[in-house]
Amino acid sequence: MKKAQFLVPTVVSFNQDGSLDMEGNKAVVEFLIKGGIDGLLIMGSTGEFYSMTYEDKIRLIDAAVGWVDHRVRLFFGTNCMRKEDTIALSNYAISKGADGVMIIGPYYFSIDERALEIYYDDLASAINGDVYLYNFPERTGYDFPVDVAVNLLRKHPNIKGFKDSHSQLAHTRTLINRTKDEFPDFEVYAGFDENLAHVVFSGGVGSIGGLGNIYPEICAGFAAAVNDKDILRIEKYQQLINAMSELYSFGVPFIPLIKEAMRQRGVQVSPYCLHPLQCAAPEQSARIADWIASIDRMAAEL
Repeated sequence: MKKAQFLVPTVVSFNQDGSLDMEGNKAVVEFLIKGGIDGLLIMGSTGEFYSMTYEDKIRLIDAAVGWVDHRVRLFFGTNCMRKEDTIALSNYAISKGADGVMIIGPYYFSIDERALEIYYDDLASAINGDVYLYNFPERTGYDFPVDVAVNLLRKHPNIKGFKDSHSQLAHTRTLINRTKDEFPDFEVYAGFDENLAHVVFSGGVGSIGGLGNIYPEICAGFAAAVNDKDILRIEKYQQLINAMSELYSFGVPFIPLIKEAMRQRGVQVSPYCLHPLQCAAPEQSARIADWIASIDRMAAEL
């Protein structure tokens, strides 16, 4: 069994005018590292990468590398609408000290398997470091076929892992089963918090989940229980993570809700998001307060 890891796709803190809140972002990084998580994914979907300017992405990379200072693994989402910008941003992040970059497939139009493979062929050939593939069918409009992932792995040794934000665990299991013998070091992560144990026991690595922004200590504890193979603790953490996942149903999209929950837990993060996302509404904030009280009670019983 591979060592279980819980990585956090961090929120990005913005000022009301849309500029980067650098002190808030530094506070988020410190909160997560002190909470015991295994690594950070900055500028993933939870980090609103799709609305950030290229210049702000560069600025955040420069700052975050120094803040993290090799204390945990550090990845950046380097997606841009143009392939050339994705390559340039990826190489910039790696040159600054990132452990790797995570890249979702092109979005807006669905594309076929041939086009997807050619796209990642071009990226992996041009990026001077470790590349992690990212499958999120609900956001791209198409699935990342396992056959394409295997073909890419056979051609590009710098493709090191895969985040599978797929609603069907069977897809993630199939990916693990198809890669674990030929590529034993390939890292497969679930894109949903509650699937960590299933993925690790199936031969993957863990989860990259947004709830870690709010309760990093719980998510780190879940990974530790899996590593210890303590079935009773795993059961308790699984039930707790399942209860935490209720937050995702409080509104769409969930990013402002995560920021509000972090603020209620005392994290110095701004409530603002980039347009068109809005701050949590008063009724959502009240519901989050009740949710935190419930989670705190359950966590006290661990």
